[in-house]
Amino acid sequence: MPELLVSCQELSKAFGAAPLFERLSLGVFEGDHVGLVGPNGSGKSTLLKILAGLEEPSTGTRAARKRLRIGYVPQDPVFDPGATVAIEGDEALLDLLAEIATSLGAIPVRIAPGSKAAYHAAAVLAAGGLTALLDVVAAVAAPTGLDEAGALAIYGPLAAQALANARSMGTGPSLTGPAVRGDAGTVAAHLAAAAAAGPEEVAVYRALGLRQVTLATTRRGLAPEAAARLRAAFTTDP
Repeated sequence: MPELLVSCQELSKAFGAAPLFERLSLGVFEGDHVGLVGPNGSGKSTLLKILAGLEEPSTGTRAARKRLRIGYVPQDPVFDPGATVAIEGDEALLDLLAEIATSLGAIPVRIAPGSKAAYHAAAVLAAGGLTALLDVVAAVAAPTGLDEAGALAIYGPLAAQALANARSMGTGPSLTGPAVRGDAGTVAAHLAAAAAAGPEEVAVYRALGLRQVTLATTRRGLAPEAAARLRAAFTTDP
């Protein structure tokens, strides 16, 4: 039998003294495809918000399967302030797409034809990639006695400041750390600490460190001899 995903019993909703709907009971099972039809103002959007857990009913109960995630797309979707939308296509279509994005409160970003995969890959690095990096930070910091919450409380503001510096100055000028100083000894010690956390953690530290050497060389004037020492340190097993 299909599993019950979300249900409501004796659901009622009123705004002031006027009831929108009364004593609704229904269940949505796994595999169901449900259409909700009714005139404007009959409470369709309100009912969906209640089922999604975004609004409370006046009376009645709503229940959902444990760990169920429900997505809700509003009838008149809007974007958070500053949200960007990538648009791609013919010039005539781009103007229309930009107008639509702007009308929804988003900032249209025109990207080169055929570059959607690159745009999305960069977005994943900026979002999920940053989350994964913070997980590595917490793992490397674990021997200090910090749990994940403690590590994020300490290193989260540091990451936020690094982002603010990069946005205001650029990635090269805002770079800090042993790569800028040409400090191969500190790199070796850090690799050993990262290796204690695990092979994935040391691989992340090494990959990001080599990128920092490139930045320091091309944008901060790191001497070739210092860069060579750093690359050797980053590629040597701890």
